Amino acid sequence: MNFLSNKERWEILDSLLSSGEAVSRNDVTAAFCSADLSCGQVTQKVDYFDLYRKDIKMFRDTLKKSNLPDLVETSDGLDKRCKLFRYADPGFSILPYLHNFHSKADFRHLNDWLNKLSHDIPSDLINDIKFAVSSRLEDSCKIDKFIEYSDTNKIKGQHFKPVLYDAIQRTATLLIKYKPFGQDESSFVFVPFLLKQYNDRWFVFGYKPENKDMYCNLALDRIVCISESETQLNIKRPENYSLYWANVIGVTTLKDRNTGLPYEPVDILIGVHTIKDWGYIITKPLHSSQTISIPFNGEKNYGQIKITVRVNRELNFKILSLGPGYVVESPYFVRNKMKGMISTLSDLYNTEPEEM
Repeated sequence: MNFLSNKERWEILDSLLSSGEAVSRNDVTAAFCSADLSCGQVTQKVDYFDLYRKDIKMFRDTLKKSNLPDLVETSDGLDKRCKLFRYADPGFSILPYLHNFHSKADFRHLNDWLNKLSHDIPSDLINDIKFAVSSRLEDSCKIDKFIEYSDTNKIKGQHFKPVLYDAIQRTATLLIKYKPFGQDESSFVFVPFLLKQYNDRWFVFGYKPENKDMYCNLALDRIVCISESETQLNIKRPENYSLYWANVIGVTTLKDRNTGLPYEPVDILIGVHTIKDWGYIITKPLHSSQTISIPFNGEKNYGQIKITVRVNRELNFKILSLGPGYVVESPYFVRNKMKGMISTLSDLYNTEPEEM
């Protein structure tokens, strides 16, 4: 007797669980049988009972390993022994997280399709697409791994990315339940404009009407749940919004208390005091705006670079991470901030740790 393939079953089960309605074993197995019949096959419903149980267990194990919300489990009102399941968030799909969902054939087919497109699309763009897609598919295809990348499904909040991306395209207004670190949970209206990854975390930027902030950022791993707001705000994404973040290291923007607007980018001059550190900062720029303001002089052991960025905590931490060969020379408010941080670190290192 022929059965649906694993991939076909999982697609059907995933579709039912994402509908927002709780589904029972009978609902799922009936859908399996209907799919069989549409292919001209004849299958008894009971044939899928054991497969359904194993699929549900595999889905729940995958959600747990990926640090995603578990299936919502309830009981049938008429038969308490009958368990009903659904995803915690309607519209969510587990398929990208299933390691054996894709096959070698899928992988080869995708590469063949991209190669055919190269006749109409510049090859450099095709190669970029192939690299990006391949790096994501290697985990789910049964192929040797050639690429390691920082984005990981173990980061909380990853399942909100498709929902937010869709809302950004539609300029939709969302109702978000959010819990900042060390603070109480709250709900507010939010219009998303941009998804951005930094330091192995994902953030969404947009408009928060409570404080009229067009540059509010939310960490996806702090979002509890998302739903469509009943009231849609007529807020348009500002022009050149993405370009604004070209002058930011990280995701934080400091704002003027009087105007509420983000501070403008400033020129930061950094002195470099060894040839080794000079070679490092030239081959691995601190920021895309980096230029050489004073070429390195071997006799003086000195050179200077300039970056143009908005000042924030991530900038300070980035400069500290470079090591002792780099010194902020101007502007003075940034230099003094760095001096204060280094002084605090020095005091901590000069204090002997207490014996445990």
